[in-house]
Amino acid sequence: RVTPLRNLPEDGVIRIAIPSVAQKLTAAFVRCLGEVQARAACPVEFVFFTGEAGVSHAAATHNLLRELKNATIHGALPYPDYIREINRCQIHACTFPFGGTNSLLDSLHQGLPLVAMEGAEVHARIDASFIRRAGLPKNLICHSEQEYVDCLLRLVEHPDEILRLRHQLLNGDSVNSVFMRTGIPELFADQLRS
Repeated sequence: RVTPLRNLPEDGVIRIAIPSVAQKLTAAFVRCLGEVQARAACPVEFVFFTGEAGVSHAAATHNLLRELKNATIHGALPYPDYIREINRCQIHACTFPFGGTNSLLDSLHQGLPLVAMEGAEVHARIDASFIRRAGLPKNLICHSEQEYVDCLLRLVEHPDEILRLRHQLLNGDSVNSVFMRTGIPELFADQLRS
């Protein structure tokens, strides 16, 4: 475990974590990030965790840096290094329409609030389910690209809200108690269904 950071970075840059393989980085998603970066009143850095290596990592890096002026693209990292880098971020931007699962737990454990786009299909509903189960505000669940951009901008421009949500995640019911109650493995699926 890496001890979660409880303060904002001294350099004033809000770092947004995007743990996702490159195939989930759709044009619509990257376009939303570009709009956030263009409109934000403070510096924003997108930190991608693609888990890739070699040519696929080089291609993802080239394409993302062509669209986003301030981004870091990590390839495959050992898990402890990945968690240390996640810990340096303040927000987790969920990809859409294909979300995640393990990366959501990683971010929640480190106190990062999630911002998700909820869709009609199962693969587009998981991230929103995690937000609900973690007791995070429903206004972090978006239903349009504009809502998604506005939600990220609201957090970026109101770091006190990021700190409040981080405090809630780190000091309330632990993520494990919400998602992984001991002795009942079926509970995880039941939690996502609710």
